[in-house]
Amino acid sequence: MPDWLVGAVGTAATAALGFLTWMATRKSNLASRIERAETRIADLERRYGRATDYVEVLREHINTRRDPPAPPYPMNYFD
Repeated sequence: MPDWLVGAVGTAATAALGFLTWMATRKSNLASRIERAETRIADLERRYGRATDYVEVLREHINTRRDPPAPPYPMNYFD
């Protein structure tokens, strides 16, 4: 077997192993990014729900023509 062929096969094997390592790392990073995004979305949905509920309380306060001050924020509004 020619010497250049041995070097080429070694280089190709090293490149393939490097590529497979990169793919495995990329998939694990992608999974952690997805998990963080899902956690963040759940938190934003929770906050949006609280804000929407408070808006309804304020609208009722206004529509029934109650005097100021506005109803206080809910206990967990800023959590």
